[in-house]
Amino acid sequence: MPRMASLITCMVVILSVGIVPAQAQLSIRAASAEPVEGWQRMQVEHSNRVIWVTPTAAITASDIEQAQPKIRADGYQIIRVVFTDAGVSKLHDLTAAQLFGPQW
Repeated sequence: MPRMASLITCMVVILSVGIVPAQAQLSIRAASAEPVEGWQRMQVEHSNRVIWVTPTAAITASDIEQAQPKIRADGYQIIRVVFTDAGVSKLHDLTAAQLFGPQW
């Protein structure tokens, strides 16, 4: 399998519940379809696939101006996210690193 295929990764949006039940924190982390030492193995929801997720968030709540749950016309649930300028920059860097490697 070519290196690019083995390094194909995805960004994972992890919704973690804060101390106050009504308060939630949204973070975006790098993930890989291949095992990465030190990363957490996670089951992909509604799938038999697993991914490995970095313990460090690339984008945190401070990089997000607004996040709202939405339901599309087809009933699929999504999260609409508006990033801060710093968040847009971090998302760009994360995407480039995921596609081309950290040296790009």
